Amino acid sequence: FASLPLPVAGPPEKSDPATSNVRTLIEVGDPRRGMAPCAACHGPLGLTIGAPSLRGQQRAYLEQELQAFATESRRNDIREQMRSIARQLTSAEIAMIAAYYSGLGQQ
Repeated sequence: FASLPLPVAGPPEKSDPATSNVRTLIEVGDPRRGMAPCAACHGPLGLTIGAPSLRGQQRAYLEQELQAFATESRRNDIREQMRSIARQLTSAEIAMIAAYYSGLGQQ
């Protein structure tokens, strides 16, 4: 199994409004809610030096950890940056963000 290539998938290609909204959160954020984009810290594809990698993470894990930040049961973020963002996300947004990043796969 170790010799097999990692699965590579692109972001969801659907053009429905929900997918468009989640891509906006990831790439632009939501200034009305005072939310920076995910890409500002985690990189445009969920992978950058100095921040946890989101690219290819398990969907359930990402949802669980975003919910944990939202409820403040996870508190290991410096200056509460993840908690302040996660508290403002709806459950549907959390699910879509998790789906997006898990769908990116790893290279």
